[in-house]
Amino acid sequence: MNRRTFMNMSAVGLASLLLPETAGNAKQTSKQPNILWIMVEDMSAHLSCYGETTIKTPNIDRLARQGAMFTNCFVTSPVCSPSRSAMITGMYQTTIGAHNHRSSRGQFPINLPSRVKLLPEYFRQAGYYVCNGNGGGNVDNFSIKQYRGKTDYNFVYDKSLYDGFDWSGRQKSQPFFRPDSTARREKPSGNSAASRRSGQG
Repeated sequence: MNRRTFMNMSAVGLASLLLPETAGNAKQTSKQPNILWIMVEDMSAHLSCYGETTIKTPNIDRLARQGAMFTNCFVTSPVCSPSRSAMITGMYQTTIGAHNHRSSRGQFPINLPSRVKLLPEYFRQAGYYVCNGNGGGNVDNFSIKQYRGKTDYNFVYDKSLYDGFDWSGRQKSQPFFRPDSTARREKPSGNSAASRRSGQG
């Protein structure tokens, strides 16, 4: 899927949200694409699909080839929580008062206007299973604990925004939306082959 196809499909999907007879209809999800939205902090474009030659990222490269790869994207803030707040609402940080990093704390919570919906809410309305985190398990001798993914939105939001940790809880043929913003792994213990390969242990 190229960028133009992705944008066209997204436009059709968003337009369908405006039609009462299609909103929230899970029966119409069979042709909707799964969306894995990868957000990485403090990394820049050090992926081989973006021309990096020292670091090899074959799995990300395959996702880029088969999905949509953006080459001209910018955030509207250089800081974590204001950027996340803008991306998940589709609004400038200054419009919703979320421009000062982690300022929605304690006695001064930032409450969004009632008309503002978050991106996962739109996807759920379109029949998507929305998730954020990791279901846990064991990958290549690395133990991965179940955890909720990072949100760090700089405003008050409903903690039931996501349906689960990962897409394993979705119905058959139901598409998923997952904003993946973290990739934790437990450090290998002992003198295992995985430890030696990674230089740890």
